[in-house]
Amino acid sequence: PGSVRAENRFLNAPSISDNIAGMGLHIGSGHGYGSTNITRIHTIQESPGNGSVDTYFLFEPQFSNTTTDDQVQINYFDHQIGGLNESGLAVWKSVNNGVSWIKYEGAINTGLNQVTGNNVSNTATSTLFTLAERDCLTDPNVQVGAATQHFCTGETLTLDAGAAGLIYEWYKDGVLLPTETTEFLNVTEAG
Repeated sequence: PGSVRAENRFLNAPSISDNIAGMGLHIGSGHGYGSTNITRIHTIQESPGNGSVDTYFLFEPQFSNTTTDDQVQINYFDHQIGGLNESGLAVWKSVNNGVSWIKYEGAINTGLNQVTGNNVSNTATSTLFTLAERDCLTDPNVQVGAATQHFCTGETLTLDAGAAGLIYEWYKDGVLLPTETTEFLNVTEAG
């Protein structure tokens, strides 16, 4: 796999119609990202959906964006789709180097080979973007062990759902743990 990098592109309220450095990534935003580096990497990301197209982008703006919802549009070539359903593609974003991904629905134009994701929020100073199918074809097989597990006071029990790259909802006594979203949960008390 190869890559192409565009450095020091100044993005101040970029338009969705601008193909940044001709790389196939468009950002529509009211935000000033400042000096921005973009790298297009030609390889598949395994985690989002059923795997991505054969390209993803590393977006590295000078300033993160936590205040506006952006549009992100990605252009692709037919040969990059592999076995994915072209009409079912969506934009996916990761702010933790591909550990977990968030899907953004929008418009798909298979004639122009473009997918747009709307309301893309919280773009960090190191963000990955790719295209993958909107829906997983198969649900992950999640097993966290026996329904009751015992451990002593002061010990930590780690639950492992076993399927990386997904976003999880963990509960304690019926209450959502909003900051616990990875496949691992460290338990230090009964519940």
